[in-house]
Amino acid sequence: MRASLTCRLVAFLLSMAATPVSAQTTGTLTGTLTRAIDGQPAEGVVVAVRIVGDSAIAARALTGPSGRFVVTVHADSLVVQALRVGQRPQEIAVLRLRAGETSRVEATLEDVPVRLTALDTRAATRCQVRPDGATRVAQLFDAARTALVASQLVALDSVESPVSWYHLGVQRLDTRERRVGEEVVEERRDSSLTPFRTSAPDTLAAEGFRTVAVDGSLAWRGPDAAVLTADSFLSGYCLRTADDSESAANDSLVGVTFEPAQPRRGVVDIRGTLWLDASTYALRHIEYVYVGAEPVMSRARPGGRVDYARLENGVWFVRRWEIRSPVVEGAVRRSPFSSEFVGGRLTGILRTRGEVQEMRAGGRTVFQAAESGDAR
Repeated sequence: MRASLTCRLVAFLLSMAATPVSAQTTGTLTGTLTRAIDGQPAEGVVVAVRIVGDSAIAARALTGPSGRFVVTVHADSLVVQALRVGQRPQEIAVLRLRAGETSRVEATLEDVPVRLTALDTRAATRCQVRPDGATRVAQLFDAARTALVASQLVALDSVESPVSWYHLGVQRLDTRERRVGEEVVEERRDSSLTPFRTSAPDTLAAEGFRTVAVDGSLAWRGPDAAVLTADSFLSGYCLRTADDSESAANDSLVGVTFEPAQPRRGVVDIRGTLWLDASTYALRHIEYVYVGAEPVMSRARPGGRVDYARLENGVWFVRRWEIRSPVVEGAVRRSPFSSEFVGGRLTGILRTRGEVQEMRAGGRTVFQAAESGDAR
């Protein structure tokens, strides 16, 4: 995450740039989606394109106010799906796209709510890497993933000149979690609707979620949408449904718990839960803790939380986030891909939080925090 005021925490979320591909090997898909229920444009729908026979998403786009989308993808035999939170995925086209060709897709989206598979208590406790789409855990994760994917995309006909104002605060605590001094808060501005960003998924997959900064201090990083939807995440983590004890503190929510499939010596990873609304399956928040840290650091219960919200146009964004990191005295031994704390003691906890106050696009306010005051 971006460096914080005093601890170089890397702040996050959510913008992801597409990798350019050669026009000689690609084609273009364009089209318009409408809702069957009222005939209106289907805004905020994720259009996912897959190569026939491959489960991985090759390209994706988000529909704008007019229901339009455009996506550039490698020429091949393709399956095009419409993904909506709380609705079953709908296949809207199967076609052959040739290099340099533009193909148009028109589709009407039916209202078909997700019906979860009955909970299998035996399967719920198993480590499921890349779970099958027919299982309950796969259905829940797909719902969360749709919101996460949407939070990374910009609609074709979305309004221009977006800007966000947000607060970034740092509070020092002692080892008994009592405040030490006043919280330091900065007001920041970002020229996007996605002001928080994290490191690349491949970097986190290789280095873990804790690294050593240039000055020798430890930087703790959290997961964002790009990380949680990356192929490396699906390949390296176990997924299961949250049990009753985990759900007790999250009334009216259902959860998908994730944890590393294999612990790695000297690498700090994360374990957590994606919490969804039990009736709409909308993503509400993510809770996580760091695993693999040294015992002296684990006493601080390092971890974090990310809260999501949805705009009227279907765009998902991080509403607020918080991270707890240990403050320690001691030596750090570095290696190319990891760091190890050698001796020392815990002297406190650093709590860093971010919260979006206002977002504007095209000269109008698209989000305003309640009682936020003048966020600028």
